[in-house]
Amino acid sequence: SGQPEGVTEFVAFSEFLAKTTGMQSELAERGKTIEDMYHLMAAFGVQARSDDVASVKMLGSQLTALSALVDDVAAGQEERTAHFAESIEASIGALRTRATEVLASSKDSRLTDGDTELADAIDLVAGLDEQLHEVKAESVRLAEYQEVLKRPVTRYDEVEDLEAAMRLKRNLWHGIHDWGAQVDEWNGAPFDALDPELMQKEVTKYAKTVSQCEKGLAPNTALPILKERVETFKGMVPVVVSMRNEALKEHHWKQIEEAIGSAIERGEGFTLGYLLELRVSEFKDAIEAVSTAATQEKILEELLAKVEGMWKSLEFAVNSYKEQKDVFILGGVDDVLAVLEETQVLVQTILGSRFIGPLQKRVDDWDKKLRLFSETLDEWLAVQRSWMYLESIFKAQDIQRQLPNEYKQFDQVNKHWLALMRKTNADATALKCATAPKLLEKLQSSNATLDKIQKNLEDYLEMKRAAFPRFFFLSNDELLEILAQARDPQAVQPHLIKCFDNIKKLDFGSSPTSVDISGMYSQEGERVGLGKNLKARGTVEQWLGYVEEAMVKSLRAEMKQGLLDYQGQERLAWAKSHIAQVVLTVAMMYWCKEVEEVLDAEGDTVGGLGVYLTKAKQQLEDLARAVGGKLTGLERKALVALITGDVHNRDIVTTMIKERVDSRSSFTWAMQLRFYWEQDVDDTVVRQVNTRTLYGYEYQGALSRLVVTPLTDRCWMTLTGALHVGLGGAPAGPAGTGKTESVKDLAKGIGRQCVVFNCSDQLDYKMMGKLFSGVAQTGCWTCLDEFNRIDIEVLSVVAQQLLTIRQALTAKADHFVFEGREIRLKPTEGVFITMNPGYAGRTELPDNLKALFR
Repeated sequence: SGQPEGVTEFVAFSEFLAKTTGMQSELAERGKTIEDMYHLMAAFGVQARSDDVASVKMLGSQLTALSALVDDVAAGQEERTAHFAESIEASIGALRTRATEVLASSKDSRLTDGDTELADAIDLVAGLDEQLHEVKAESVRLAEYQEVLKRPVTRYDEVEDLEAAMRLKRNLWHGIHDWGAQVDEWNGAPFDALDPELMQKEVTKYAKTVSQCEKGLAPNTALPILKERVETFKGMVPVVVSMRNEALKEHHWKQIEEAIGSAIERGEGFTLGYLLELRVSEFKDAIEAVSTAATQEKILEELLAKVEGMWKSLEFAVNSYKEQKDVFILGGVDDVLAVLEETQVLVQTILGSRFIGPLQKRVDDWDKKLRLFSETLDEWLAVQRSWMYLESIFKAQDIQRQLPNEYKQFDQVNKHWLALMRKTNADATALKCATAPKLLEKLQSSNATLDKIQKNLEDYLEMKRAAFPRFFFLSNDELLEILAQARDPQAVQPHLIKCFDNIKKLDFGSSPTSVDISGMYSQEGERVGLGKNLKARGTVEQWLGYVEEAMVKSLRAEMKQGLLDYQGQERLAWAKSHIAQVVLTVAMMYWCKEVEEVLDAEGDTVGGLGVYLTKAKQQLEDLARAVGGKLTGLERKALVALITGDVHNRDIVTTMIKERVDSRSSFTWAMQLRFYWEQDVDDTVVRQVNTRTLYGYEYQGALSRLVVTPLTDRCWMTLTGALHVGLGGAPAGPAGTGKTESVKDLAKGIGRQCVVFNCSDQLDYKMMGKLFSGVAQTGCWTCLDEFNRIDIEVLSVVAQQLLTIRQALTAKADHFVFEGREIRLKPTEGVFITMNPGYAGRTELPDNLKALFR
């Protein structure tokens, strides 16, 4: 075809040439593929149309001709490009001149004169915008030509300057026009239809336009027009936001009217224009303050409504009490307490707000109501706890008879309680129930009465315990259970094992109403007679005291008889014919007597001990054969315990022979636990080293005995030595090493009751004081296991309690003041503690407490 004549044709021609040149390799490859396919078809005898075969043959020459033509045209392209580039440069110069001319036109003074008619200014801006568009389009076209011709693209600063200048002037005059229209629309619209968010958005937009024009335009008289209009309305937006607040109520509108000094007609003519006429923007701060207060008041009202809603349907859980008809108690109150706590926090939050004004009275009423509810519920639950405890006690007629005044007082409280709970069951609305008139005063009175009853009841139980101190080892509930059945002596049977070491039950004969006591049974079934004329008459503490006296008297008589029978009977027959406790103790007496006879004899003492050792071994062999034979259960237990003691005695004699002991004053002998029947006191006496104590005659039954090791001997020697000087004993060592069992077995050996008490961090000084009071008055022992688990604060008081008892022992007093009460003191009492040092949760004993134990 012909050569391009103009710049536009040449640019299109150049684009086509570049495209065709780029396709040469692709066309050659495609032509070769076609030729290969037709060669393959011919090789396999595939017939093709003759005209297609002819075209294929001509394809190679055509591609070669095309390539030659492209090369020929490309050879002259550089010359043509240089020619047309000159033409483009000329067009660029013309464009720059045109842009400069339009820029000069944009500086028309009418566009910066505030007196210019708005329509004229808008038309002038439109004309300039059209010219700007033409100049910019031409610059883009020329840039594209330069890119095609691979020439550097020219940057048109004049066009950019023109565009920046026109952008600001366009925004200025369109802003004046559009803002005016927008304000007119807002001024005429009903006030309630205004969208404050949209207004704020528009004001921000036009304020930004003003700011840009101030920075980019020279000082002029047009911009202040837009700025003034925007600034004027900018101050109005917060007022609109405040007055469109949905939280505003009638009293808030009155406050706004007072602030602006004018009434506001909120009818059909209530528009933004109307408010502008009232110049409300001048009172922006006052109106905003009223609106803020309204918002906060609404929040407070919602909180108060939440409080009211939570209590509206909240009910107490009311349960039947022990399936009794028309007797009810409150169930779990966790949900009620949770609501109470939450609503109290909400009410305090409202009270702490400075916007409470209109709600003050309602909130104050709720505050008083919740305080009353909280106080009443506390008293209610306290009455319920005390009532549930005392109700089961005063149901017993024996208690009613023994505490008539307290029962009368309880009956009055009981009537009020039953009536209150029936009423609550009928309508369990929590707030209504607990804020009923005078209910708090009635509950407080009931609580005071119940506290007084409980104190009197405690004093009554203390009186019973003072009369029979072994009651100290029973809980209040167990003691009350006994007292509630005082007219049925046989009802005491289940609790005997806690009062005595091993009295399982008393022998009342076959009649269920019998009061005659003929004997006592151990847990193993061993029976010991208690003499004649022992009757369960009078108060329970009186006749149990008689049982204790009869136990000691009977066991002492059995001991004396066993001692007398020992020499007159064969040893095995003698052991079968006496109770286990007597057998063990008398056997120990005769062992001591026979060993000391050898030690006191003149001549070869060691040889004499050897002869006695042979006798002791023979006795053990006889007992071993007997155990392998036919025996009753009790006989077997007694003989096994006797063998345990005899084995230890044999070992002691063996040791004495090895150490060639020849005198009863030898420490090897003196350190042993020795039993004697001393004629001057006509009683059993137990000695060890320099200590001496009377046998206790606490009934032990047919219990097994501990295997005594040399460590046990040393432990016992320390314990008896501590008691001798009025101190306690404190065996220490890891768990399971026999600390408690060693104390218990020593108590069995000398006929003492031993009360084992497992300590924990829940113990308080009152519980410990009650235990020590019982120990001091009964003369028994107590073994406090894991003593160092008690809290350090309690241990400090315990140290003072034990010091008081020791001072009374040292003074050999028979009565002393303990915990504010004067009580009896038996010198045989003993307090022992065991500890597992090094375990988690254990307390280090205070020094003043350590000093009271060995």
